[in-house]
Amino acid sequence: MMEANTLREVLLENLTAFERLQPLLIVSGGAVLLLLVGTFSRFGQRYGWMLFGAILLSALMTVNFSGHTLMGGTLQLTPFNGLIQALLITFGLLLVLFREVRQGEVEYQFLLLSVIVGSLLMTMVRDLVVIYLSVELTSLASYALTAFSGRKKGHEAAMKYLLTGAISSAVMIYGISLIFGASGSFLLGEIPAPTGPGLVGWVLLIGGLLFKVSIVPFHLWVPNTYQMAPTSVVGFFTVVPKIGAFVLLRAVLHAANSEPLNHLVIALALITIILGTFSAISQKSLKRLLAYAALAHSGFLLPLVVWPGQALQGAFFFYAAIYALMNLAAFYFVAIHERKGDVLLGDLDGAGSANPLLGGAVVVIMLGLIGLPPTAGFSIKLLLFTEVWGQYQSGESALLITYFIVGVLSSAISLYFYFKVPYHYFLMTNEGKVKRLTLRDQLITTFFAALLLWCFIQPQIFDNIVVTIGKP
Repeated sequence: MMEANTLREVLLENLTAFERLQPLLIVSGGAVLLLLVGTFSRFGQRYGWMLFGAILLSALMTVNFSGHTLMGGTLQLTPFNGLIQALLITFGLLLVLFREVRQGEVEYQFLLLSVIVGSLLMTMVRDLVVIYLSVELTSLASYALTAFSGRKKGHEAAMKYLLTGAISSAVMIYGISLIFGASGSFLLGEIPAPTGPGLVGWVLLIGGLLFKVSIVPFHLWVPNTYQMAPTSVVGFFTVVPKIGAFVLLRAVLHAANSEPLNHLVIALALITIILGTFSAISQKSLKRLLAYAALAHSGFLLPLVVWPGQALQGAFFFYAAIYALMNLAAFYFVAIHERKGDVLLGDLDGAGSANPLLGGAVVVIMLGLIGLPPTAGFSIKLLLFTEVWGQYQSGESALLITYFIVGVLSSAISLYFYFKVPYHYFLMTNEGKVKRLTLRDQLITTFFAALLLWCFIQPQIFDNIVVTIGKP
């Protein structure tokens, strides 16, 4: 009778867990349904994007903002995790605006949903084995998405991404084995402070996660992948799986609770900012320029995952949301020009005379990426540097003051390469016929730019969200 009661309790607990995991289940089931409908009927092929949007909208409406520990500690739901999940689903939903992929769209949408499933799982997983499975689910779908451009170089970039990802996965699984061997547990909350072989395991695990967020020296896949993959995929990569991996990295670092590991991560963030900034200066390809710029932004975001505290959770959410908005806007701008054959900065010469609305919007987007007012990019840079300075005053760390100085200088240097875009757009002339872009594309880009301006004027909206969701 005792065993029956225990079994009943376990079943009831699992049913309750499934109820609280509705977003994950909806996206997972919807992905399979979309693939089946699209494969065996014309309806799915014709209305695949509508189904894609409906799946994500349904998942967004069921996001749970309460705190729960599920599956014996394997999954942990918190208000912060709920906010991040809502953010990831929202920006996944915005992919319906990108429509440059035509061949095999159902498979493309299925892979996008698969990456979203893995990213949602990364936001709440606390078991080392499931951590590995969530990272691999995201990675495998990402490798396939990279090849969807249909070009030979796209397949080459996907293969390079796969090979570097395989090495990263091997490093991570070996690190997990060392941690389990030293502690006897897979749950982050039950693993003691890292020492000896366990410390090596933590370093390897964190290294595997740094690959997902493209931190030096795990960034080698970024330039080719971003240049050769479909632009919608690139915009997606820089937002959804990256933010999910940052949240997972945050949980792992806080579980390790090791000051040397934290210093190592901040040092890598510093190197990433330097490399990303100086590599972007010499780029003539618009996508490659933004790829290295995204690399630098990863370095900016990384310190906010190192330090604990509810205030830092709010700061991370604010930075992640604005970063996602700016990146998606920038790559949407690239996508609409790429459809016209414009892939180099020189191809943009004189386009501002025919598309003044779009030109004004791209100036705002570039200002945001630099971190200048009157855009929300300035707000998040100010927030970041304020937090870094506060941490420096608390600990008097030479590493933090170095990070502060390099971050400010990097933002100043980025003026040069970000303003190449409006420079070519307005100040260079084109001897050929200037291409006029559709009103729809111009209005969507202007909408993104308007959001950046609005978030600068009303930054308290993010504080209100974090405070409201955090209430019991």
